[in-house]
Amino acid sequence: MKNLIIRSALALSVAFSVQAMAAGSSPWLDRDLPSGVGEFETTKDHLKMTCRIKGTNAPVTNGNPVGYTCSTDPGAICKNANVVGGCKDVEVMYSWGSSRPGVNPAHGPGHTGWLDRDNPSGTGDWETTKDLLKIACRFTVGHAAVTTGSPAGYTCAPLPGGLCKNNVPAGNKCKDMQVQYSW
Repeated sequence: MKNLIIRSALALSVAFSVQAMAAGSSPWLDRDLPSGVGEFETTKDHLKMTCRIKGTNAPVTNGNPVGYTCSTDPGAICKNANVVGGCKDVEVMYSWGSSRPGVNPAHGPGHTGWLDRDNPSGTGDWETTKDLLKIACRFTVGHAAVTTGSPAGYTCAPLPGGLCKNNVPAGNKCKDMQVQYSW
């Protein structure tokens, strides 16, 4: 009995360690400066999504296999109704860095581990960016936090990312922002 309790505790310890190791965050990313239109630190500009079938490592792209999608917005989706025999479990990885056009190369390349929050049950498999990632936004100078609506005219959400449009509201002049993703 004592041996069983020790093995159970060890298994729990390993499970929690793996979970803790899976969490992380990107560096602060800043791809441009505010322009005449505004400031756009969008998720689709900063991150690339790679998808695969869990267990087989078979790649998933938009429409391959038939019925699957893989894009940063909205994420990896498979609807059971669109796939003969139902969906297989999909996992995704987000990457950023110098290999991404327009991303500051000083940040260096990086990526999440393979993420999988859903199993293909019910209506399908839904590995969506809004469910997998969190985002923090801040001003580049002074590092004051930016959230959706604070200051007025700014948005900070996993999708679309961090953004601000000049003169929305009237008179607003956007400042340079940085975004950081966590999982």
